[in-house]
Amino acid sequence: MSPMSDEERQRRLANFEKEQAALDARREAARRRDREVSDTQAAVLGKRSGLGRFWAGVALVLVLAPLSWLASGTVGRYTGNDFGDAKTTYRAVVQSCDKRGPVTDKGGFGTYYVCRVKIGDVDTRQISDPGFFPDDQTGRTITIGDNGSSRGVHAWSRPELPSRWYLNALVIILGLFPALVICLLVFVAIAAFKGRRRKP
Repeated sequence: MSPMSDEERQRRLANFEKEQAALDARREAARRRDREVSDTQAAVLGKRSGLGRFWAGVALVLVLAPLSWLASGTVGRYTGNDFGDAKTTYRAVVQSCDKRGPVTDKGGFGTYYVCRVKIGDVDTRQISDPGFFPDDQTGRTITIGDNGSSRGVHAWSRPELPSRWYLNALVIILGLFPALVICLLVFVAIAAFKGRRRKP
C-alpha cells in the first residue's frame, strides 16, 4: 500500500472539516428549533395561566358581590331609625309575627320577624324592617316611633334599636360593592359589544 500523499491528506482533511461543519450546522439548527418550540410552549402556557388567573378573579368578584349584599343586610339589622327623630310615639300591641330567614335578600344572614301591630283601636300596620323585631313578640305591648314616610315607605323606630352611625356607614360600603360590580360588568359588556361591531 502506497503512502498517502500530502495532497490526498489535505483533501481528506478538507472533506472531514466540511462534514464536521455540516454536522455542527444541523445540530445548531436542531437546537434552534427546540428553543423556538420551548419558547412557543412557554408563551402559550403563560397566556393560559394569565387567562386562568383573570377568570378566577372574575369568579371571585361574582361570588363576593352577593355575599357583600347579604352582609350589608345582616349588619343593617343592628341599626335603625333614630327614635329621637320620631314625630309621634305610640304604644302598640303586636298581634302576630312571621319568621323570615335564614337567608333573605333584605335581611341578609339570620332570622328576623315581620309583625302586625295594632295602634289604637283600629289602626293595624305591618312592620317588615329586618331587625325591628329580632324575635316573636306576639301579644306584647311595645313603644314605637313614627318617623314619617319617604317615597311611599313608612319609617318606624324603637328605643331598643337605636341608629348607629358606624353600622350605617358599613351598610353603605357593603351595599356599594355589588353596585360597582354591576357597573363594571355593564361597562365590559358594552366594550365587548363595540369591539365585535368594529370587526369586519
